[in-house]
Amino acid sequence: MKPGNLIEFTSGLFGIQPPENMAFVVNRSTRKKIVYFKVLTTKGIREIRAHQITKRKFNLNVEISRSLSAKEIEKKLLPRLKDSINRFGSTPFKIVSKTRRDPISVTESKDKDHPSSEHDFWIKIVKYIRNQISNFEETFTQQKLSSIWYENDPPSFDQYTAIEDLLKESFSPGVGYFDVINKDKWITLHPDDYSKILNEIKALERLREKLVETEDYEDEEGYTQTRHIPVGIKYAGLSPEEFELLNNIQIWMSDLVQHGRLGKGIGLGGTRIHQLDKFALSQYLRFMAEDWTETRNLLQPASAMTEFLFRTDFWTESEALEAMAKRAVEQDITFTWEVDSEMEELAVSFSEPINTPEVLESRKDLTNLLAYTVDPEGARDFDQALSFSRIENGFELWVHIADVSHYVTRGSDLDDYAKQRATAVYLPSRGLPMNPPALSTGLCALQAGVIRLCLSIRLEFDNYGSRRKCEFYEGFVHVKANLTYEYVDEQLEKEDPYWTGMLELGNILRKRFRGLNVETTETRMSTRNPLLEVAVAERSVSSEMNEMFMIAANEAVGERLRDSGLPAIYRCHPLPDKPDVEKFNDQMKALGLNVQVELPKIINSISQTITSETDANGGEEEESVLDMLKSGGKLSLTAGGLLSTKQKKKKKQSSVEESKNNQEKESQGKSKNVTVLLHGLATMSLADQEIWMKPFRDVLEQVKKVEDPVIQKVMHLTTLGMFGRAFYTKDNIGHFGLGSTCYSHFTAPIRRYSDIIAHRILKSILHGTATKENPEYSSDELEELTEYCSTQSQKAEKIEFKIKGAGLVLMTRRPEWRTNLSAVIVKVLPRGIFVLIREIVEGRINMRELTKDEIIVDPSESIAFTKKRENAQIKHILTSNDWQEMLDDENEPIEVLARLGQFITVKIVARDYIEGKVALIPANY
Repeated sequence: MKPGNLIEFTSGLFGIQPPENMAFVVNRSTRKKIVYFKVLTTKGIREIRAHQITKRKFNLNVEISRSLSAKEIEKKLLPRLKDSINRFGSTPFKIVSKTRRDPISVTESKDKDHPSSEHDFWIKIVKYIRNQISNFEETFTQQKLSSIWYENDPPSFDQYTAIEDLLKESFSPGVGYFDVINKDKWITLHPDDYSKILNEIKALERLREKLVETEDYEDEEGYTQTRHIPVGIKYAGLSPEEFELLNNIQIWMSDLVQHGRLGKGIGLGGTRIHQLDKFALSQYLRFMAEDWTETRNLLQPASAMTEFLFRTDFWTESEALEAMAKRAVEQDITFTWEVDSEMEELAVSFSEPINTPEVLESRKDLTNLLAYTVDPEGARDFDQALSFSRIENGFELWVHIADVSHYVTRGSDLDDYAKQRATAVYLPSRGLPMNPPALSTGLCALQAGVIRLCLSIRLEFDNYGSRRKCEFYEGFVHVKANLTYEYVDEQLEKEDPYWTGMLELGNILRKRFRGLNVETTETRMSTRNPLLEVAVAERSVSSEMNEMFMIAANEAVGERLRDSGLPAIYRCHPLPDKPDVEKFNDQMKALGLNVQVELPKIINSISQTITSETDANGGEEEESVLDMLKSGGKLSLTAGGLLSTKQKKKKKQSSVEESKNNQEKESQGKSKNVTVLLHGLATMSLADQEIWMKPFRDVLEQVKKVEDPVIQKVMHLTTLGMFGRAFYTKDNIGHFGLGSTCYSHFTAPIRRYSDIIAHRILKSILHGTATKENPEYSSDELEELTEYCSTQSQKAEKIEFKIKGAGLVLMTRRPEWRTNLSAVIVKVLPRGIFVLIREIVEGRINMRELTKDEIIVDPSESIAFTKKRENAQIKHILTSNDWQEMLDDENEPIEVLARLGQFITVKIVARDYIEGKVALIPANY
């Protein structure tokens, strides 16, 4: 688009309606990567964006001298613009009489060959129907429609294709004058419905004029601009009919936010049509929301509509979060908001175990054991139950796991249903189960007081926590009670002998634990009340105890699968890469801390091999560790069950996270090349494993000793940045984060398909039905399934993370978040710095809000520098190691703009509710 081009812009912009919505381009500019055009309209020079220009093309261009002022341009070109409007402009409709039955008459196209618009074409079809058949329910083929227009039967090929091109838009539901039925059957818009649509469009425009006033002003360059001024609902003088129309607008906006599109039942004037001629209801809603909330160019349309619905008291925080959750889930075809009724019927068809004695006879009776489930408050899908007792010179621990694979048999419809999801999704308002509720919270769940089928592991430990026996059983159990972590913690405080005995074993296993003790918290939300409730749940004594037991069970299963020599599924976590460790060391130097990870020679050689192979194959962006941490503590370094129980209420707090980082390593499924897979704990001697693990355990202990909680948080996040993601694979390489040489997910089959796979393989081993020639799963099958399970797990976490982020952004609308806020810098990137507010909310400041000078970011993404004097070499010598030396160097003076761990005062300027992001500026901006 060049200066002097004639363009057509969106109908209604600046209050200009067709045919006058034309303009000459005056100039083009770019601000914050957004392209703007200054254009001469009938109301003077205005500024528009590219998306506000229609696709209509004109073969007309005028010369505009750069030396002309804004007023000179208007004086010279305004007459040319009016001539162009008379020449090219076309009014889509005009009212000529109010006494006729059909008040709408249209000037037909002057082109005798082809219709100039769908509207002209529709008029001729309407006349044909009235004169020939008098039935607007009649359907027509495209050939018949072509014949009616051209009065030529059959039409020529060119005539047929011309009508085909004209009707293309009408293939979309709710768009245009015709509706397609059964591919080549078309029904025509009734003239009465057209009148209703026209009337509602006029009513919508009148309502907008009452709610959004416009004011012209002259900008710094002398161009006339238009600002939009919102008018409060109470002061707009709306009639009862307009209040009803406003309610419709709110309903339409909520539908658009939830589904990303207008639903089939939404249309103008009570019809199915929401887009006709140059009026599109979705565009109207967008501009109404952006202009009334004064957020144009700041937010994506759905976020502006969300803000509109808040300010007009249509949505509460909880209702808004529910809508955003639906939107996020619907964008992924593998997850669904509602449960499939057919699958639920299949699940309901199973009988209770107590009514199937033939099933119980073939299983071990474990009802004599005292069994409890221990879960977070509100849990209903009880995967796991525990039984404990002291035995001679040691402990006996039973881990009972719901036998989902008994009901979800391989190749069944229920199996396909579970496999498609591969994981459950947990949202603030509801859980989206992997299996139908009749199974996930019913027949499979280890509910108290009823018989339930299980796969149980009997683990026998000596007094030092060394496992001396492991046995597997297909059994059935009778859980005594479904307990919460809070309840068990209370019993431990009361020194109940049963639970203190179990805790003793848990503490012994914790001391023997070889993995990384990563402290995480989980952000939980509740939508039970209109105002969102948020709680930061920390790991409690009972949750850590339960975690140790689940790790022990998963390791026992992994070893049994490995020892069978059959193809199996493992949960693996790779060794940290050397570049990531070096980056962490540089970040610690930028923080001014004497904390370093020193890699032994054996480590360096292994890491170098991994690095060279990974670089050769490239990498992909992946969500940051901060994202994973904020998404609810779902880090791959933890195992079995949900963390936390002791909840610290954080009223009126919120958080939002940027979901992508610059350079995160790829560590999932097939994307891990073979060389990397060869290097894991499982391939090392015990001595080498300890050499590898010790530096990282030491660093985590140093982090715990930092007294300043904010700096400790920054250190914690940068430490986690060294580690890749865990993933599923058929090749056992060990789990670095857990310090395990063999690990498999087994303890949550209600919510993870990977665990169902492990159950089936273990059963085939116990029954002796699997052989190397005929395994339960072939190697190729597991290759595909492990990659898919890894992908689905990450997708579910991203949805959960996005919705929690959205909920936290919603809460930043509250008064205490509208002031200046203290924040700490947690990451520095060329495009902006990321800060943490109140240890929970992450936001981003664009670098251009800090300076307009050239910016250099050091390789460790810790420090942003600005140069006081041009020197290209400065880019190559500034690092986290030497930046301080450069501050006083007279030859190369520099300025530190932002540094990891630096405190900064900020304020929120924009909220993207859909993506769960918040934009910030320095408070002194």
